[in-house]
Amino acid sequence: MTVIADHPVGIDVESIDAVTSRWDPALVLHPSESADAPAQQAAMWCRKEAILKALGTGLSTPMSEIRVADWQVEDIAAPDGLAAAVVVIPQAGRGGSSTS
Repeated sequence: MTVIADHPVGIDVESIDAVTSRWDPALVLHPSESADAPAQQAAMWCRKEAILKALGTGLSTPMSEIRVADWQVEDIAAPDGLAAAVVVIPQAGRGGSSTS
């Protein structure tokens, strides 16, 4: 996938099986979030990684400090067994709050 934008963009695609095999809600979820089913877990992982990529911080910012509801993240249609998400940060730097 190719994206051209005037603002920071983050995209992530993950195997649902790969995410569920290493799933640790304490490392991924903000205290206000939940994800029980494998597809929900993979979607949450993708959303968080897309946000971190757009911010340019990668995993130096713990996923659990990011609350997906604070960002305009879109799930992307993906083949069976995969989850995907994209985020565009409208202004340089931040498009939402990283903690709440």
